[in-house]
Amino acid sequence: MTNTDYIIQRSGAACIKAAYLLFINNIKKIFLATWKPALILSVVAGLGTLILPPFFATSMAAPPQSETEAVANYASTVFLPVVYLFVCAGFFLWMLSNVQTQLTGGSFKRNIRHAWAFYGVAVLFYGGVYVLLNVLAYLAGMSLVRGGMPVAQFMRWFFTGFGIFFLVFFLHLPALCHAVVLGLWHTERQPWRLLGSGLATGLRHWGFLFKIFFLTGIIALLICCVAWLPTGVVFLAVNADAYGQIAMGDPSGLPSSFPALNCISTAVTTFFLGYMGVWLYLNYFYAACSIEAKKAAKKAAKEEEKAMEAKADAETAVSK
Repeated sequence: MTNTDYIIQRSGAACIKAAYLLFINNIKKIFLATWKPALILSVVAGLGTLILPPFFATSMAAPPQSETEAVANYASTVFLPVVYLFVCAGFFLWMLSNVQTQLTGGSFKRNIRHAWAFYGVAVLFYGGVYVLLNVLAYLAGMSLVRGGMPVAQFMRWFFTGFGIFFLVFFLHLPALCHAVVLGLWHTERQPWRLLGSGLATGLRHWGFLFKIFFLTGIIALLICCVAWLPTGVVFLAVNADAYGQIAMGDPSGLPSSFPALNCISTAVTTFFLGYMGVWLYLNYFYAACSIEAKKAAKKAAKEEEKAMEAKADAETAVSK
């Protein structure tokens, strides 16, 4: 996989086709290089299901009696699941780093250290945005309680702000995927520079990247609907049982082994979907290669144009 020339201009459909062929033809190499981080990712994702449900249950059992209790409840219901997702994303990035090493070579240890450094920068950036949004939401909530803002007006502002944020976040995902590829690929550059330049380049080529994002997203959604179905059934059963205990005061109707079943189901599903994520990453790797080829072609065209202008100027000077 490492001696192939990937820097070729391709259309979005050609990138998807090339990624599929690369994944299928090298599935054994990919599995041997990634099974350890994939296994750790699946174990972490499974064990997380044993930790999160008790926090949901205890935090929603009764309304908060103070601001401190409200913040604590929020931390257990929203903040901890976000941390859980960040941790899982870190192990998934380890998996992708091994794939990138197979693609472009280099030292496994160096590439993994660089991948985690890039991930740390991304966590600081997006974690900062997340904290800022929560501070704004907290201040808005306090204005509702202390300032006498009507509930209807508050809800309009809340849903409008949430809708705008969700739209911006969704639209920037293709650029983020491009930044991740650059962050794992160019180990000679600083991680924080790669995040900034990757997002900027991704936004400039947003249409091309969104085409790949949209097409592969449809395929991935169909795969997830099938692969995640057993885990989804278990997840809905656990949450329906928790809701019955919290809202209705009903006793739990699930067997004591159900949390273990939820853990195992999540772990197996995560292991499988991790390799679907590898295929998605290969699509964006080919897209990044295509963008690099376009840049190189544009640079070569400019240099050729300058050379022709210099030659014309020299010929004009000689004729005079």
